[in-house]
Order: sequence, then structure tokens, then C-alpha cells
Amino acid sequence: MKYISDADEAKRIDYISSNVYKVPPAILMERAAYDIAEVIINDVSYNAEILAVCGMGNNGGDAICAARILFEKGYDVRIYLTCGYDELSELCALQYNIARASGIVFTDTLDADEYDVIIDGLFGVGLNRPISGICHNIIREINASKAGVYAVDVPSGINAATGSVMGIAVNAYTTVTFGLMKMGLMLPPGNEYAGKVHISASAFPKKAIMDCDIRKFYFEREDLSLLPERYRDSNKGTYGRTLIIAGSYGMSGAAALAAKACYRSGCGLVRILTCEANRVILQQNVPEAVISCYGDNIYEYEEAIIDMLERADSVVIGPGISTSEDAGILLDMVISHATSPVVYDADAINIMARRGYNPATLPDNAVITPHLKEMSGLCGIEIKNILKDISGFAKGYASDNLVLVLKNSRTIVSDGNRIYVNASGNDGMATAGSGDVLTGIIAAFLAQGLERFTAAALGVYVHGLAGDCAAVKRGHYAMMASDIIDSLGEILK
Repeated sequence: MKYISDADEAKRIDYISSNVYKVPPAILMERAAYDIAEVIINDVSYNAEILAVCGMGNNGGDAICAARILFEKGYDVRIYLTCGYDELSELCALQYNIARASGIVFTDTLDADEYDVIIDGLFGVGLNRPISGICHNIIREINASKAGVYAVDVPSGINAATGSVMGIAVNAYTTVTFGLMKMGLMLPPGNEYAGKVHISASAFPKKAIMDCDIRKFYFEREDLSLLPERYRDSNKGTYGRTLIIAGSYGMSGAAALAAKACYRSGCGLVRILTCEANRVILQQNVPEAVISCYGDNIYEYEEAIIDMLERADSVVIGPGISTSEDAGILLDMVISHATSPVVYDADAINIMARRGYNPATLPDNAVITPHLKEMSGLCGIEIKNILKDISGFAKGYASDNLVLVLKNSRTIVSDGNRIYVNASGNDGMATAGSGDVLTGIIAAFLAQGLERFTAAALGVYVHGLAGDCAAVKRGHYAMMASDIIDSLGEILK
């Protein structure tokens, strides 16, 4: 896994590096600048004309230092300052003096369109107010140019904690960020402005990063090692039993998708509990699943349903069940009698919202998987306000008892302590049934014994990887939820 920092944590890492591990700030800046220069050198030819646009703070110092290193390597480099010398921070002034002594040219005119490469050193992670005045005009001119823009740490104008645009922001071709990935580079719209992100791992001592006890992260391919183990000497009972309570009259598809995804993710046995009208179509579409049905008087089936709940190693309720009275009764049975982990999805969440039910009062085996509209209905907060700090919202809403999977283009998973930000997936997955597939994957991992937060985070990651695989085969426009299921086998080898 790779850790993610926000603005405050980035500052703390910098402070610990200098004050605990005694690395002088000027050396930290030199390290960072060498990484910026190296990324540019690997990308552009020697005849490229380069302009470093530098603000008054340490971000500007990083850019000046990188420009000087490129100049010493033989590149045609100029520096444009947005302020006078007396306004520069101490480190920025130091880099200014070194650059002046090296003979590099400082220009008084921006003329952004005359350069092949622009180094954006206007603002760093500390930006906390909307950009206005001369800097607003500078960013507008940079964005209007044809130059390839390399942002220092974060594109100027992007909030490093939330990814929001502070009035205006630089559209970068590449961002070179220091120490750790920044949350604002992961979340939209900041991820769109960041371009390719290169993490400068040598910018800080590793111990300084470890000392910060950061609990935000994302997965990479090697983290598939967290998948539940398979054993040569095993049977279907070894890999768990999932009960999926899904579907209603005319709505069998969600149940089928969740069940197929659950099987494709390694679950040993899947039982679908649905209304009688869905029996035949589900038997035909998912012959591997055990189909149990209820009739018009659901209370007649209560004893059998409680028995199913007690036998299951994981439970799903919600996909396609509607918000009818019977669906509400089923939800009550699950809340009262399920002892294994439960994934509350789709209509189960909508029923809670209609009742004004607080998921924080659910038993401590709960995983809820709302998309933004469902989340807004559940908590009474407008989507735009959730998006102002989606990771902070998720952490505040979740708890030790409640794992939240907040679905968006960058899905967030939290248990109130840890935050997982998903980096897999693509826009082709914005299609009906994709959420049902995710629910089935998470339920399978729960049935196989993964703890709730890990099952949810890994499920989201695997779901996205399968979507990426499906996009290669089907394309973004043509992808369907069933294509994601079909691709699971290529991910879970």
C-alpha cells in the first residue's frame, strides 16, 4: 500500500525531517529540486526552452532550485518571479541568490506561450484561500499556453487536502510531489489538474514519514497479496457462505449480478433470498446459487430466514429489493438476527433514509455502500457539501462499528480511523449494476474471513481493476456490469 498525506501532514513531515532528524531545510529543498529536474530531463529534449514561474514561498524556492539544476545541465532556462526580493521566504531568497550567482536569467515578462516547458512554483500545499489578482492572471496565461507544465508538489490553486480548486488552478502535464502522494492529487477535480504524478521518495527521511503515523492510503497491484488464501485441501465450506437478500417483482438483475460477482470472488456457496416471482429466472441465470423465496405473507417465512441468517458467513441486503413494506421487514430481520458481517446496499440504505434511521446504531458487523445521492439522503447533507471534503466526511461518518464505502469516481472507505482512497477503475464502470457487482465482491471477501475494513477496501480495489480489464476488452462506452464480473478471473488468479 502507498500512504497519502494532506497539507498538515506534509508540513509535519518537513518539520520532523529538519528538527528531529537534523536534515537542514536547504538540503531537503535540494533533494526535491533534483527530483523535479530529473523528471523533466527524462521527458524533454536539450533544445527545450524552460521557464520557472516562482512565488514567494518555499514552493518558489523549489522551482528556482530545479531551474538552476536544469541550467547547469545545459538547458535554456529562465526564471520569472511574481514578487520582489524582499518578499521572498528565507529559503526562497537563498535559492534566488544561488541562481543569480550561477548566471541564470531572471525575466520580467511572463510570455508563457514562448516556452516549451513551464515549472509551476507559485503555491504549494499551504494554500488556504482563493487565488486572485496577479497570480490569477498568471495561472490563466499558463493554462492558455501550449507549454508542458510541471507542477511542484501540487498544481498551484489545488487544495492539497480536498482536491478542490481555489478559484483557479494550473493544468499540469506532470506533478512532482514530495514524500507521499497528496490527498488533493487523488480526489477530483485535483486529480484531473495534476496530470501524471511522480512521487519524490528521496525528498524526506523515511523515518520522518513513519513518525507521522499516517492512516490514509491506496492499494497497488502487490496488495493483492491480501486476498483470502486458497487451500489444496478444501471444500466449498472452506470459503464461506453468503446470503444475498435481493430482488423484487420485475427486479431480478441486481440479485444475479451480486451473486455471480460473489462466486467469481471466491465464495464457496451463495444463497439468494428473493420473492417467488424471481425463482425461475434466477435459477436459469445463476444455476450455481441456491434460490430461496418468500411469498405474499413474509412473516410465514421468518423462522426460515432467521435460520439462513444464522448460517451465513456474510450477508447482503438491498440490491433491487425495493422500498416496500416487505423489504422493510426483511431489513429489520437482518438488523435483529444477523451475526456475521452484513453489507447494506442500495434499497436497504434508501429504507433507512426514509425512516430517518441512523446507521451508527446498526450492530457492529455493518458495512454500508452508498453512492453520493444515497449518502445525501441518509445524512441530510447536500452532495456539494459532502464533496467539499469527501475523505474528511467519510472518516467522520464511519466508526469502529460502521465501515463506510462512499462510492464515487474516487471511492472512499473508512472505519473512522483509517481512510482508503481507491485508485483503480474508469468511467466505463458508470453503468447500471456496477454497484451490485461491488457488493458481491465485498461479501465474498467477508465470507472468506477478511475483516470488514480490509474486505471493503480490497473489494473496491479489485472491482476497479476488473473494470480496467473490461475497458481494455470492451471499451469505455460499451462496458456493462457483467463485463466486470467476467474480468474478475483475470485479476484473481
